[in-house]
This record gives sequence, structure tokens and C-alpha cells, in this order.
Amino acid sequence: MQTPPTQLRPSPSPVPFYRDKNYLAAGFIALLCLGLLVWLDLVFIMPIKRLDVPNLDNDLSVFWSAARTVWQGGNPYDFAPGSLFHQVANSAGGDSDVFLSPYFLTLLFMPLAALPLNVAALVWLLFSQAALGFSVYLIVKLAGQRFTPPVLFQTLLLVVFWRYSFEVMILNNLSILMLGATVVSYYCSRTGRPFRAGVAASLLLLKPQLFFLTLPLLLVVPTAEKEGSQASWLNRTTYRRWLGFGAACAVFAVYSFAVFPGWLGEWLRSAGGRYTPQFDSEMASARSFAALVTGDALVTPVYIGLAGLLCLAALGLWWRNRDNARDFTFLLAVVVCLNLLAAPYTRSYDFCLLLIPLLFSFFKLRQLEKAARKAGGREFPYRLFWWALLILAWPLHLVAITTTFTWENLVTLSLLAASGLVWRRYAAQESAQNEAAPPGLVSRE
Repeated sequence: MQTPPTQLRPSPSPVPFYRDKNYLAAGFIALLCLGLLVWLDLVFIMPIKRLDVPNLDNDLSVFWSAARTVWQGGNPYDFAPGSLFHQVANSAGGDSDVFLSPYFLTLLFMPLAALPLNVAALVWLLFSQAALGFSVYLIVKLAGQRFTPPVLFQTLLLVVFWRYSFEVMILNNLSILMLGATVVSYYCSRTGRPFRAGVAASLLLLKPQLFFLTLPLLLVVPTAEKEGSQASWLNRTTYRRWLGFGAACAVFAVYSFAVFPGWLGEWLRSAGGRYTPQFDSEMASARSFAALVTGDALVTPVYIGLAGLLCLAALGLWWRNRDNARDFTFLLAVVVCLNLLAAPYTRSYDFCLLLIPLLFSFFKLRQLEKAARKAGGREFPYRLFWWALLILAWPLHLVAITTTFTWENLVTLSLLAASGLVWRRYAAQESAQNEAAPPGLVSRE
């Protein structure tokens, strides 16, 4: 006797997302959070530095005025009284600081230049906050963490209490975009998107003084050409990354030289004319240390010597780990610190870039401590030092603004040391596991 065939019920048709209660609830929560964020920006953040009008503490007003000046056929590097640049800023109700960025920055700000400054400031602030959130998400993901409630809570505390996250937002500065470009470029390289990685890395040319070490490193991230092959810093994947970088640079160059052929000379002239001896002590880098320990005449040679040593250290670390895909994120964290120390122009708001070593080393240490507890060991909770650094950054900044910004180098040096120590411990643990593993099961990533 044959068993009758099983009657298959037709699968239910998918519910449209606009009728799915989960989607509707998530959408409502997202809109509620967005509304709360807009309210906080309008009522709290924007009034602090008067971001709706041009002023010396509103960096967006510089980029907005420069883009509008280019739009009207003027020279954004001409900031003499009565120039078109000043007329644009004055028409918005204030006076802007000078424009010292590469000319192709105005291309990116053309859409915002079409808006009134108060609207453009709010849009840019929301975009910056989204870029910060996305960057933090990718950093934590690169550290191998899942966003469980404890991880999410610790991440929010680290980012919110990191004083430089708040400082860069109230100044509407470009450094949050630079943080996003750095993290996105590296993440794209690690996930098999080399062309996009090169395009994202090209945005770091907007602040070349902060990325003369980090940018080359992002272009030589070791990757495997195909699954199962050995990772290498120079292969066809690297060439595709360089192709993306070159294509973006070509767009920037064509725009800049087609619209304003003499922009390069004007940019160098305006940047050089802005220098004053007071700047040396205001830099949160080795330059302020050189100003502290020497006279005015020796600041430049001493700074160049210190920066040269930092660059050699970065080069040596890269050469030693050039094909080490497993530890390359640690190398990126260390080089970000070295670049900030060696940069000729580093302000405290640029320290938002230190979220890379701060978050990555913190969560890698969390992994190591969790593994030690599972193995039955007990050890001192070294992550407390990260929380101590979050607190100390506030009084250190107060000391820096009243004396010399050399004090803020302690923040960078602390994260440099912390990242290096966690890297060393992580590498030792991985080596021990590889030695204990049977042949063929050795981890290469």
C-alpha cells in the first residue's frame, strides 16, 4: 500500500515591509532617535559655537564660504578685506576664518554651498554624527566584537566621554570625515573591496599633514588574491586599490586645475603666510615639544629630527609586518598615533582619530581577559587604564590651553603604548595557540 504524497502547503507570501510590525516599530524608533538628535543639535550643540553664522570657531563656515566663492568664480585663498570670500561670509551674518585646505575640497562642499549656512550646518552636523557612529561600528567589528548589550554600552561610554569626539562636533571640523575615510578604506581592503578602499583613502588628501604615514599604509594593506592563498602587501589586489586611489585623485586634479589652474601656488602661499611662532606651542604634536625645549630658532630643526625618528619607526614596523594580515589592524592603530605625533599641524580636535587605537585595543584586551577567565586564570583588569585615560584627557586639556599643548601629547603617547602592549600580548597568545595546534590548523589571519 503506497503512502499518499505529502501535500505541500504553499509558502505564505511575504508581508510588505510597510505592514510588518517589526519594521514599523524599528522605523518609528529610528525616526524618534533622529528627531531627538536634531533637537539636541539645534538646542545644544549649534548654539555653543554659533554654527549657524560664520565665525572663527565654525570650520564649516570656512568650507561653505570657499565653495560659494568658487561657485561665483572667485579665489577662495584671497581673504583680503573686501575680497569675494569675505563678502560671501559677511552676507551670511559674520566673518569666516581663512581657507587653507586643498582646492578640491570645495568640490565636496558644493551641495552644502547651495543651502543657507544655518541649514548646511545642521546637515553637516548630522552627517558628521552618522560618520562617527558608522566608523565606531566598523572599528568594533574589526576588533571581532558582536554588539551585545555590554559591548554596545561600553562603546557608547568610550565614545561619548572621549572629549575630542565632542570637540570636533562643536567646531564642525573635517576630522570626523577623515576618521570615516580611514576606517572605511581599511575595512574595504579587509573585506575584498580594493577599488573602493583606494577611493576612500583618497579623501585623506584633504588633510595631508595628518596622513602622510597613514595614507601610504592604507594603500599597502596585505590581502590574499584568492581565498586560501597567502596574504601579501603587493599583488593584483594592491594594484586595484591603487587604481581606485588614482581614479579619485584624477577627478580631484582635473576639477582643481580646470577651474583654477594656479590653485597650488595660492594654496602654498596662503598656508605659509598663516604661520606664526605661537603656532608651535599650540600644536598637539612633537612640534610643541620642540618649542618647549628649544628657542625659536631651533624649533624647526628639532621638530624635523623628532618627526624623522617617528617616521623611521613607522617604516620599520611596516616592513616587519608588511605581510602580517593578522596583526595589521594593530599596526594601523600604532601608525595613527605616530602620525599625529609627527604631523606639523595637529590640533586637539584631530584626536578624534585616536578612537581607532582607543576602541580597537580596548576590545582586543577585553577578548584576551575573557579568554584568560575561561581558562581559569585571574588577572588585573587592565582595561581600567582606558577609563582612567578618558577622565584624564579633560584636565590635561585644561592644563594644555593655559600652558602648552605639549601636555596633550601624553594622550597620544598613552594610546601608543597601550596599543603596542596589547598587540604584543595578542601576538604572543596567537603564537602559543599556533604552536599547540596540529599541523595544517595554524592560523594565518
